[in-house]
Amino acid sequence: MGSLRCVDGTSLTVRPVAACDRRGHPFEIRLELHRDGSPFAAVGPGCAYFLDRAAERLARARAEGDGPDPEGLLPAGELFAFRRDQRSRGAGEFLCVVRDAPEWVPEGDPSGRGDWRVVRRAVVEAWDGGGRGVRAVLTSAEITDFVRTVLAEAGRTGLEPMTSRVDRRNLETSRN
Repeated sequence: MGSLRCVDGTSLTVRPVAACDRRGHPFEIRLELHRDGSPFAAVGPGCAYFLDRAAERLARARAEGDGPDPEGLLPAGELFAFRRDQRSRGAGEFLCVVRDAPEWVPEGDPSGRGDWRVVRRAVVEAWDGGGRGVRAVLTSAEITDFVRTVLAEAGRTGLEPMTSRVDRRNLETSRN
């Protein structure tokens, strides 16, 4: 299960569940979200494909990026957005958008007075069917670890492959 610490102090865990065809073979995943251990929302199916694409975009941004904010090596825009599918149980939304925001750095200039800088972070939001929401703000490394954890857990449902093509290429290269 992937787990996030939300800005309100609660914990949001995300558990992938296999979506199976009529013969019982997994073809995708849906996600069950729990807030502090209690059921919160369910989204999908169709989550594995888009999480895999998000993992690719994250890996590319981290490999190609540089700049004054090493924790902000993130691709611009929306990483994923999942909503309740008519066939899934539960209701809710689960999304991740990359945002730039100003941040005060107390000792950012030689005068010691501080300075502003722009930081890029992944903002993950989850909403239940009643309109209650939670938010987590993550660095590049944190969102990458979260997505990889959820994909690895999805792989345990019997759905393959659950690692992005970028990760598979890196694994194949490291084996040679």
